[in-house]
Amino acid sequence: MDSLNLRFMWGLWDKGDIPHKIKERHIFMEKKFSCKISVHGKDDIENLVKKYTQEFDSDFSKLYYNIQRKVARADLGRYLLIFYMGGIYLDNDAIIKNINPYRNLSSYKNGIWEIEKIVNINQLGPLEKPISKRIANYIIATPPQSMILLEILKESSYRVKSRLEKGGEWNDSDILWATGPDVVTTIIDKWNTQSDILICKGNVEHFSEGTWRNGQDKTEFANLVFKKYTWDNYYITFLEGNKMDAFGVEIGRAHV
Repeated sequence: MDSLNLRFMWGLWDKGDIPHKIKERHIFMEKKFSCKISVHGKDDIENLVKKYTQEFDSDFSKLYYNIQRKVARADLGRYLLIFYMGGIYLDNDAIIKNINPYRNLSSYKNGIWEIEKIVNINQLGPLEKPISKRIANYIIATPPQSMILLEILKESSYRVKSRLEKGGEWNDSDILWATGPDVVTTIIDKWNTQSDILICKGNVEHFSEGTWRNGQDKTEFANLVFKKYTWDNYYITFLEGNKMDAFGVEIGRAHV
C-alpha cells in the first residue's frame, strides 16, 4: 500500500494566506486518510515551468507566460506538479470521499483518473472532442514521470500555441479546450485500454467554488465563493458515512 501525498496549489494569482475553510479541508483529509499534505506556490510552479522548458520544450515558458487567463496557467501547473513529483493533485474546492482506489497508485504508472460526468456529445462546445465520458482535471493522480502526463503537457502546449496564434481574448471555452478537461479527456480516451491506467467515478466531491469563469481570474485577486453551510455539520455527515450528494442537496450547492 502506497504512502499518500496529497498536493494542492495556492498563490498562483491568489494573494494572502490560504482561507481557513480550505485549511480545514486539508487538515480533515490529512487526518481522515493518514496522508501527507503539500501546498505548492507560485515559485514552485514557475521552477517546474523552467525545468520542463529546459528538458522537453524550449517554447514552453514563453507559451506559459503569454497565456492571459491565469486559470489556464494553473491547469498547466497541476500537470507539471504531478509529472515531476507524483502523488495526488486536488483542487482546493474538492474533497476526496473514498481514498481506496488511490492507495495503490504505484500500480498504475499512467494514473488514476476520475470521470467528471457523462454528457450528450451534441451538448459539447465546438472545439471539444466528441467524447461523452468527460475526465476531471480537479484531481490528477500518477507516479512521477508518467508518460500520459507528458502527452497531456504536449497536447496542451500545441493547443495553447494554436490559440495564441489566433489572437484575441480567451473565453472560458478556450480554457476548457486548450488546457482544461478537454485535453485530459482526449488523451485518456486514447490510453484507456491500457492495463496500467484506472478510470473510476464517484470518489471525489467537487464544489466548483472557483471564480475563474467569465474572466474573473484575469483580476489580480480571485476570491473563492464558499457555499452557505455549517462546516462542522459537513464533517459530521462525512464521518458518519452519509451520502455526500444527499447532503449537497440539503445545503443547496451552487455551481459557478
